[in-house]
Amino acid sequence: MSNNRNGLKVLIGVALGTAIGACIAYFSDEEKRNRFIDDLSDKTERAGDELKDAYYEGRIRARKAGRDFSRKFADVKGDAQSAINDAMESARNLGKKGKATFEELSELTKEELEELKKQAQKEGREISEELKEALDQK
Repeated sequence: MSNNRNGLKVLIGVALGTAIGACIAYFSDEEKRNRFIDDLSDKTERAGDELKDAYYEGRIRARKAGRDFSRKFADVKGDAQSAINDAMESARNLGKKGKATFEELSELTKEELEELKKQAQKEGREISEELKEALDQK
């Protein structure tokens, strides 16, 4: 088994040596070395440009999303303010009606109140009698 490991180690060593030798031979040619450096530089520059573009596009999208959110929030705020104003106006109107009714009642004289009381009692008796008659008929 150690022979197999030694053989594998030799094979790996030969493969690494061949790869390193090929790299040295390739880069010993000045034209190929310069072309490789230029290609690597171009790819690095393009990657940097794409990263910048993505960054600025992200900023633009974030600003647009912020503006959209602000507009929607302003719309909701306006709707809520309108609803509050409507409710307050309704409450004011109801208060005014209640105040007017109270003032009308407070201006009645004692005699007028007594007359209203008698009239209410009379109508109550009439309704009571009508109910009795209706129940007696059944």
